[in-house]
Amino acid sequence: MSDRSLSSSRPSVVVVTAVGLAVFIGAWFVVHHGWFERGQIVDTPVYQEYGDAMARGEVPYRDFSLEYPPGALPVFVLPALGEEGDPAAFRRRFETLMFMCGAAVLLATAFSLVALRTPPRRAYAAIGLVGLAPLLLGSVVLTRFDLWPAAIAAGALAALLSGRLRLGHGLLGGAVAAKVWPGVLAPLFLAYVWRTRGWREALACAGTTVAIFAVAVLPFAVLSPSGVWDSVVRQTTRPLQLESLGAALVVVFHHVFDTGARMVSSHGSQNLGGGIGDAIGALQTGLQLLVVVAIWVWFARAHRDRAELVRACAAVTVAFVALGKVLSPQFLIWLIPLVPIVRGARGGRASALFAGALVLTQAWFPQHYWNYALHFSPTVSGLVLARDIVLLVLLGVLLAPGWRTWDDAPRARERPYGATVVVRRGDDVLVLHRAHEGPGYDGDWAWTPPSGARLPGESPDECARRELREEAGLDLEPRRVPSTADDWAYYVADAPEDAEVTLDAEHDAYRWLPVEEAAALCKPERVATGLLDVHARGFPRVGAL
Repeated sequence: MSDRSLSSSRPSVVVVTAVGLAVFIGAWFVVHHGWFERGQIVDTPVYQEYGDAMARGEVPYRDFSLEYPPGALPVFVLPALGEEGDPAAFRRRFETLMFMCGAAVLLATAFSLVALRTPPRRAYAAIGLVGLAPLLLGSVVLTRFDLWPAAIAAGALAALLSGRLRLGHGLLGGAVAAKVWPGVLAPLFLAYVWRTRGWREALACAGTTVAIFAVAVLPFAVLSPSGVWDSVVRQTTRPLQLESLGAALVVVFHHVFDTGARMVSSHGSQNLGGGIGDAIGALQTGLQLLVVVAIWVWFARAHRDRAELVRACAAVTVAFVALGKVLSPQFLIWLIPLVPIVRGARGGRASALFAGALVLTQAWFPQHYWNYALHFSPTVSGLVLARDIVLLVLLGVLLAPGWRTWDDAPRARERPYGATVVVRRGDDVLVLHRAHEGPGYDGDWAWTPPSGARLPGESPDECARRELREEAGLDLEPRRVPSTADDWAYYVADAPEDAEVTLDAEHDAYRWLPVEEAAALCKPERVATGLLDVHARGFPRVGAL
C-alpha cells in the first residue's frame, strides 16, 4: 500500500487580507467625503438612544422598547459609554466600530477563499469586491449596524469551510442573535455537516447554535418576555416597504397605467398603503418562504461540497432579501461576504450583478430617496425597480443548473456524462482522496477511483484517458467495461509495477489497496459497489467479488 499527499497551491490568508484591507481603507475614506456626505439618512440617533439608556443602567426590553435582537446591543452601548448625550462622539465611535466589523468581514472572507482553494486571481478579485463594497453602496454602511451580524456570519462560514464545524455553528448562533437573517443559513450548515460528518455531529452542531443563541436571548426573555415578544411582533408584522419588489412594481404600474399608489409611514419606514399593499406583502412573504425552503431541500437532497454550500448560502440570502416585503438598502450588506466567493464563472457573473445592485442602490439612496417616497419620481422609481430586478437575476444565476466541472471547465450535456477508471497494479487498485474537504475527511466522495466529467465534444474513451493523466499522472490505455448505466462510462486499466502517481490540485492523497479495502473507503455505498462490480467485470481472472 502507498499513501502520498500533495499540498495544492493556494493564496495566502495574509496576502489576500492585505489586498482587501488596502481597498477597504481607501473605500472607507472616500465614502466620508464629497457626494457621499450629502443628504444622508441615518439611524445612529436611534442607536444612541438605546446606548444612552443602557449606559444609564436601564434594561433593554424591560425599561425601554427596541426592535432589534439582544445580540445587536453591544454595538449600541459601546459607542455610548462615557459619552452619553454626545451625538458627534457616538457617531465617531459607531463608525469606528463598523470599520472594525468591515475588517473582520474581510478577514473571514479571506479565510473562506483559502479554505475553498480559490485560484489566486479569482481570490484577489473577490476580496477586492468585498473591500470596494462600501464605496459601491455608499454612506449607508456608516450609519447602520449590519456589518456586525455580517461579520459574525462571515466568521461562521469561514470556520465551517475550514473544518471548525462547532465553532462555525456557535458563531452562527451569535449572528442570529444579532440579526435574524443568518437563520436562513442554519439548515444549510446542518445539512452539510450531516452529509459530511454524520447525524451525531450535526446534532452536536445544532445544539451549539441553539446554546449560543439562548445565552444571548434568554436573559432578556426572562426579565421581560413581553418586551422581547413585542420586538418580534414589530419585525414580523411590518407592511410592504416601498423599496421592495412588489411595491416598486406597483409604483411603476402607477406611472405607466395611472393605477394609483399611496405611501404610508409606519414601523420606521415608508410603505405602500391600501389593501393592495397588504395583499402583495402577504404574497411576497409566501413566495419568499417557498423559495427559501426549496433551496434548503435542494441542498439537503444530494451531497454538496463546500463550494456548493457557499453557492446555496448566497442564493438563500439573496432570496430572503429580494423577495422579502422589506428591502432596506443596508440589507445588501448581508451579501458582501457571500456572493463574491461563489466559485468559477457563475461566481464572476454573480459578483458583477451584485456590484450592479450596489451601484443602483446608491444611485437613489440616500440623495434621491425622498423624491421616491414622497413624490414617486419616475426616474427614481425606475432605479428602484431596476435594482430589485437585478437581485432577481442574481438569484437566477445562483440557482441555474450548471454544466461545469469543479474547476469551472464546461462539461458535456449528453450521456454518458463522464467516466470512471479502475486502475489495477498487481493485486491492488488505485483510489484517490479529494482535497476539497481537507485531508481528514472520509465521508461521501472522499475516496474514489480516478473519474471525472466528459468535456463537450470529447468521446468517453478520450475522457477516461484524460482523467487518468490529469488526476493521477498515468498514461494508460483503459478498456471500457459493459454497464447497464447509460449516464456514466466505466473502464479498467493495468498499471506497471513501477507506476508513479502524480496528483492534481483536486486530490491530496492516493492509495494502492486490495479491492475490498479500497471499496471499504469509498462512500456512498454506490461508489463502493460500483468499484467492486467494475473490477469483477474488467478483470475476470480475479473473479466476481
